Amino acid sequence: MADTELDLTLILDQSLDEIYVFDADSLLFIYANRRALTNLGYSMDQLKRLTPIDIAPKFNLARFKQMLTPLRADREGNLVLKTLHHRKDGSRYPVEVHLNVIGSHGKPAICANVRDLTEKVAAEQERIRGQFFLDNSQDAVYWVKEDGRFVYANKAATRMLGHSREQLLQMRVVDIDPDYPPEVWKQWWEKMRVDRYNVVETEHHREDGSRLLTEVTVHFFEYAGEEYIVGVTRDISAKAKYILELGELNKELQQTNQELERFAWIASHDLQEPLRAISGFLQLLEQKNRNSLDEQSLGYIQKSVSGAIRMCSLINSLLSFTKASKQRADFSEDVNLRYIAETACTDLQNQIQESQADIIIGELPTVKGAYILLIQLFRNLISNAMKYSGDQKPKIEIGFQKECNKVFVKDSGIGIAPEYQSQIFELFKRLHRREEYPGTGLGLAICKQIADRHHWSIEIESELGQGSCFLLKLSE
Repeated sequence: MADTELDLTLILDQSLDEIYVFDADSLLFIYANRRALTNLGYSMDQLKRLTPIDIAPKFNLARFKQMLTPLRADREGNLVLKTLHHRKDGSRYPVEVHLNVIGSHGKPAICANVRDLTEKVAAEQERIRGQFFLDNSQDAVYWVKEDGRFVYANKAATRMLGHSREQLLQMRVVDIDPDYPPEVWKQWWEKMRVDRYNVVETEHHREDGSRLLTEVTVHFFEYAGEEYIVGVTRDISAKAKYILELGELNKELQQTNQELERFAWIASHDLQEPLRAISGFLQLLEQKNRNSLDEQSLGYIQKSVSGAIRMCSLINSLLSFTKASKQRADFSEDVNLRYIAETACTDLQNQIQESQADIIIGELPTVKGAYILLIQLFRNLISNAMKYSGDQKPKIEIGFQKECNKVFVKDSGIGIAPEYQSQIFELFKRLHRREEYPGTGLGLAICKQIADRHHWSIEIESELGQGSCFLLKLSE
């Protein structure tokens, strides 16, 4: 008999469920298998001093005995309940309990077969959370079987398509998208079985007959032995309309820009011709009548000629600005900036000799850019440094700050007060009277246009009387 009990104990200790036996009258535990002791954290001696009420406080003694009464009356019965077991350390876990009446040494006892529901409850909670987010997603979500039938549709799908969930579950994909009749759907299903994922744009038909353009993210997966296609669908009708309108606006803008470029070019040439004529005839008038005109009249003529020359210069600057902002250029060229700086200095050779400028060009990087525009950029910066050198010989240094990826053009000139530094790249912005420093106020604006087109930034560091340093932050 003892050997039989030993064999039974060994068998019960292999069970994945908790197994308890307790006295039907005193409710004290008589036996617990290894799984039960491990889950609760008690030894057998400790457990034998406890009752089910100690590990499941949800039930008080009177109520628990009342629950056992019909079970004891019908010894063939089975009582099933769910509760929380309390471990020795105070933690709790969900369980499902099956109670049966048995005999133990001639006395009535209760056998409790207990299954730990921790993983099952966690999985169910995860499923509920997933279902909640799925049902309340802003995107339409539906599951489809191999025959094209909908087996699930969330709230967003019913709103998007105008059908109730019950209606959708009686429909097939072809009912909302005629581009997928059975033969096409079958081919699509086989393709998705291989690809597993795709994104398509298609047109869905709503319940009221209207249509909407959608983007559908498609997944093929297996669940509980069944194959499904899941479509996550977003209405992109507004986006498509916006893109179409934006495309039309871009076409109009390009046409307008082309017309403005033609106008600027024609206007500049048509304007310069009469200006040259005015200047030329006034100079002839001055030469022919110099002896007969008084000083005031000669002054008027000189001012008129000077104004015509300035107007021509301004028109040329405007043309340069237009080219800098709109000229077609290849920005994928490999351009060595040291070569660019040297070429700019060659172009400015006369101004360099007149001003006796000392220009030092250090190591500069090779970048992707537009050759012609970059020469103009450096030419303007170097010319600007020479112009605003003050009474001393210009000293200009051109180099590269590798640690911050910046090219600099530094001078020893008159500098710029901090309150004016944010204005110098604006069109026609002049900080000095024309009598002090000639120019049109467009040179640095052109520099900014060229930098912008290369996706660079340009800034200045300067103090009044301490020179200026123009910095070009190159794109990464």
